[in-house]
Amino acid sequence: MCATLILKSLQFLKKAVESNVSNKLGTSLVNLSELPAFKNESNVLCISVSVDGIPIAKSGSTAFWPILGKCDQLTKPEVFVIGLFMGEEKPNNICAVIADAPARSFVKQCKNFNAFHGCERCITEGHYSGRVVYPDVSARLRCGLDYIFQKDPDHHTGTSPLVELDLDLVHNVPLDYMHLVCLGVMRIVVLKDIISDSEYVMFLRLQCAMYILLSNNASNAEWNRYASKLLHDFVLMSKELYGVEFLVYNVHNLIHIADDALTYGSLDNCSAFPFENHMQILKNMIKKNDQQVNQVAKRITERRTCGFMKAIVNEKVVIIKSSDKIIYNGITISAAPGNSCFQTSLGYIVQVKKIVFCIEPALSMLVCSILEKANLPGYVCDSDKLGIHVVKLESTENVNLHLSDLYCKCVLLPMDDVHVCIPFTKPIE
Repeated sequence: MCATLILKSLQFLKKAVESNVSNKLGTSLVNLSELPAFKNESNVLCISVSVDGIPIAKSGSTAFWPILGKCDQLTKPEVFVIGLFMGEEKPNNICAVIADAPARSFVKQCKNFNAFHGCERCITEGHYSGRVVYPDVSARLRCGLDYIFQKDPDHHTGTSPLVELDLDLVHNVPLDYMHLVCLGVMRIVVLKDIISDSEYVMFLRLQCAMYILLSNNASNAEWNRYASKLLHDFVLMSKELYGVEFLVYNVHNLIHIADDALTYGSLDNCSAFPFENHMQILKNMIKKNDQQVNQVAKRITERRTCGFMKAIVNEKVVIIKSSDKIIYNGITISAAPGNSCFQTSLGYIVQVKKIVFCIEPALSMLVCSILEKANLPGYVCDSDKLGIHVVKLESTENVNLHLSDLYCKCVLLPMDDVHVCIPFTKPIE
């Protein structure tokens, strides 16, 4: 029997915008076959949208400005391309939700992060101290109406196209913690016994606050207030330790980022991480220095059209006997130090010593040792409430566990003659 496969090319809407080129992909934004597999029973389809620029070459000023989307309600949310812009200048008519500080100021038509009136969340006025700093932590907060009516002429540079949508340009355009914290404030490397005690205590406030805001407790009013207080303390303590010059845009906005957790829950829900990863995928689709937008548009369409060629592998448990490990719901489990520590659904901290493989992967057994745990001394709060403990790796009590007994993976950090055990904020689903 012979079958003939006919592929129909999809048409692109391509147009020149002054000296630049844009492209709208005429394909479905979301795979409709996945829609019944929602994580919840809501009839509302929520899509996160992001925009950012990425240079397509090391030399020259030409850059891609893709508009990316992601539907978090799908069982396996993936980033997809809504539109693609290429040019030597920023596009003049795009809208975005998740973006870094320069892109947010462009989309919201407001002053940039290094301007005296650059804060998007409050009306504080910065001043120059070798750089623009924002020492005030109690200024009046902005609201969505401020952007609609442009109440602060020192902050607004124009009318944002997003005001025509039902969006609150304060709370619906979140402060991305990837750029703000991971690449901003955390560029200062701090370690116990290498920095002073006062600096270490200050750092613990930042660590504890971000751990809360990235956990399932992020939108809990009590936990959120506590995280916000810790971040306020961090900003004030950093001023005393490092001087007012330390209070740049990223540090100042730590006092506002807890508000996003009240709106979105865990800050991972409004993070730029998946979108930034997809930017490199788009860049790698360029094979020659000609018609770059068409190249990317065709590669995207080929991937969608040939999606049936992907191996249908949706196993919950994958056994890799060659390296004595199991991949369970995307989590690697083995006796190796980096993949052996877990918290069980009953709250025990265990370390995998051996894996007993079974013909049916899901029935494989884990031989684990139960670790003795205690509160982390000197922490800013009762560490047990966050699941953070000090553990000793020496244990004589072993237990056999099923994969379903595991709640979340943990990371072990050596400290003196013990280890600090910090659970991942995302449980094994």
